[in-house]
Amino acid sequence: MKTENRAKEICTTLAAAGYVAVSVDHRLGAGAWPHNLPDCQNAVRFRRANAAKCQLDPDRIAGAGGSTGGHLALLVGFTGDQPEFEPTGVATPYPGVSSKVRAIFAPWLWRFWKSISACKISPPQGYTFSDSAP
Repeated sequence: MKTENRAKEICTTLAAAGYVAVSVDHRLGAGAWPHNLPDCQNAVRFRRANAAKCQLDPDRIAGAGGSTGGHLALLVGFTGDQPEFEPTGVATPYPGVSSKVRAIFAPWLWRFWKSISACKISPPQGYTFSDSAP
């Protein structure tokens, strides 16, 4: 788990309510994109590959985040198991393990969607699928 206080507080609160909560370290700053998306996809794969050991249901993994983490959670949710967005080769230590999440929670992104609406830009509907996470 990250040492950042907000991540600790959120994960501790979720754990107290009976959820398994994990804070993912992903790349930030210049040069982070697009490498931070596989960071998050591989975090999902790791949890799924180790579900029995971690005592969690591999079919009930969700993504959540704020700021950059929220954007990445949305991307993981909208692109899960879509071949053109999946890392390949050494970029994935869990080949054949799904990166799909069941749900997405990104409550801090309302400002982002509001700014897109103000600019009259449509969300990237070409990258949402009928089986994307809600």
